[in-house]
Amino acid sequence: MKLNIEFTIGFSDTSKDYPYIIQRKLHSIKNKLKKYELKERIGIDPIYKIDETNPMFLETKQLINDYKGDIILEIQHLYPVFSNVEMDKAVAYEPYFINRYCFDYDEESDNEYENSCNLCDSIELKENLEIQPKGIKRNSYNTFTLEYNKSVFFITQLMYEYLVENGINAKYFKECYTKRKNIVAYRLYSDNVLDVNAFYDNSYSDLFICSNCGKLHKNLQIYETYINKYIDKDVLEDLEDVNITSEYFECNKKIIVSKKFYNLVKEKDPKAMFLPIYIKHD
Repeated sequence: MKLNIEFTIGFSDTSKDYPYIIQRKLHSIKNKLKKYELKERIGIDPIYKIDETNPMFLETKQLINDYKGDIILEIQHLYPVFSNVEMDKAVAYEPYFINRYCFDYDEESDNEYENSCNLCDSIELKENLEIQPKGIKRNSYNTFTLEYNKSVFFITQLMYEYLVENGINAKYFKECYTKRKNIVAYRLYSDNVLDVNAFYDNSYSDLFICSNCGKLHKNLQIYETYINKYIDKDVLEDLEDVNITSEYFECNKKIIVSKKFYNLVKEKDPKAMFLPIYIKHD
């Protein structure tokens, strides 16, 4: 596996006047990173994408260590790249459609929530979301996610029809609408809930029960590198084409799909991103 990291770098306090030597160091590293700069920005900060083993990234991390508290590096996304062998060995997959995204309606930013918890940040999505048609290529087989919530996954009408025609049950998809009530996409959904701790992702904390909402919850603890995902071998027989965890991982439960689902999607959308899930052995 190769890991590309998408990140920003800047001063920890933008209102502070830092010593000239620190300003010069940051300016110098940003000049060196220009070739890895993406079109997107967060505020005025460029976003960079680079292999974690690239000497330039290692130099950037060293600068952060040298000026801790003054210069910060914020990881936006991890982009793991797996070999065909690594993907084929998986028994299930986690959708990770972060390379394309759509938008909700800003003036009604809570229109997608049925319930949300102010303590653990878990959310329950409304059955049929309203999303903007902006950026969605309807005459494509694209997969994509929500711009502000990268754990909500969508497919286009053409992909939906293709999957259903090839044996994926329509119950795994919820229609999404524009404000004019036109169907614009389909959201991945499942009522096949896996047992607690059936899915293992050691990037997250131990399981706890939120004292406010009572939901089972795990917090992200390791965000600067990628850790393989596993599933308990005892639940393999109970896996359907689309499944959902009992626990909340940060805001959302995890969606887990079958090898059949994965293969069908990749046939039509080779750029669709998935994370492999392997069997957990004792």
